[in-house]
Amino acid sequence: MDLRGARMLVPGASGEIGAALAVRLHSLGARIALAGRDREALTRVSAACEQAPTCTFDAWDVDSCAKTVDWAAAELGGLDGVVVSVGVAAFGPVGEVEDAVSE
Repeated sequence: MDLRGARMLVPGASGEIGAALAVRLHSLGARIALAGRDREALTRVSAACEQAPTCTFDAWDVDSCAKTVDWAAAELGGLDGVVVSVGVAAFGPVGEVEDAVSE
């Protein structure tokens, strides 16, 4: 898949997986917008991606998510894709995983 010029939002870019994904998308020529909770981490990833635009948000807040999508579309002149990399890894039988983790 040719990603050159694709306008991509990466929510969760302040985490390890999201950051690696953002850097990879950038290296493939995508134009990316970075979103996450940790402003300092977003700044580091942005620097690795030729100063890609950043936005802090909390995925638990539905309004914050909607505003982040609108922000990214405005920053990039539209969106071609969103690669969601927010969350926490949870392991174990479904009956033993706490509700907050599975949510």
